[in-house]
Amino acid sequence: MPLRYAIASGSYYNPVIWDSGLGVPTASDDVFANRQRIEITSSVTARTFQNSSTGSILDGGTFIVTGSGIVLTGNISGSNSPTNSSAHWTVQVTGSGTEATIVGSIISANNASTSNYALYSYVFTTCSIVGNVSMNNVNNVRCVGTDGLMNITGSVLSTVGSRDYVGVVIFGTTARLNISGSISQTNGNFTAHCLYGSGDVNLIGQVTQSNFNSYALYITNPGILKTYNLVGSFLLSNQSPIYCLAPNAVLNIYPTITRLNNGISFTVREFGTWNFL
Repeated sequence: MPLRYAIASGSYYNPVIWDSGLGVPTASDDVFANRQRIEITSSVTARTFQNSSTGSILDGGTFIVTGSGIVLTGNISGSNSPTNSSAHWTVQVTGSGTEATIVGSIISANNASTSNYALYSYVFTTCSIVGNVSMNNVNNVRCVGTDGLMNITGSVLSTVGSRDYVGVVIFGTTARLNISGSISQTNGNFTAHCLYGSGDVNLIGQVTQSNFNSYALYITNPGILKTYNLVGSFLLSNQSPIYCLAPNAVLNIYPTITRLNNGISFTVREFGTWNFL
């Protein structure tokens, strides 16, 4: 697994911007942005896409995905340095009408910054993730903007995080999120944090919560109507898996509810309209 890194900003497909005159990275390479802005306008494959630091490779930089029908194959890993202002987004999906598919897992680095994201999907984009989303003490995936859509086929998992708002963050007036998998929270605070926006959130899978004073799904949106369709099963331990602070939210819940260790009530500390169907 060779390490490859950019030495200048520019097109991913331009051999001149890559280290040691070795040309464009191959599918077996670990590719580092090295504090550069790398433009991706057609499908690419690598072992990983990273903006962390290692050896002489600098942290920061972004792989910018723009265009329609783009498939980015490989795992995406977030930066391990929250101090560098250019380290915020490893992969940015942007541009009106952009449609991108990520075939690989989204893995956060071990830092404590709530403004660092392994994947940042921006205004008027559709981003589909075929893989798991896991985080370690950092925000990981953020879908931002009007009429943005994010589809995740896989699991959203928080195991050791201790920061608020880890996981999937949804902003924007009509941003929408579909998760076909599971949301589990075993140690950190919030795994899937749906903040602001008026679009729908659809979950098909299992929601698991096993740590006190933390929630698998955290909803805060006091002024806008949002609908959450939750189909699957809920496994509870010490806390309710959902914390809703949005009086105008509508939660349609179709689950099998299992309380572990005599966990407290499912409907603790919630606002909004809850429909158990």
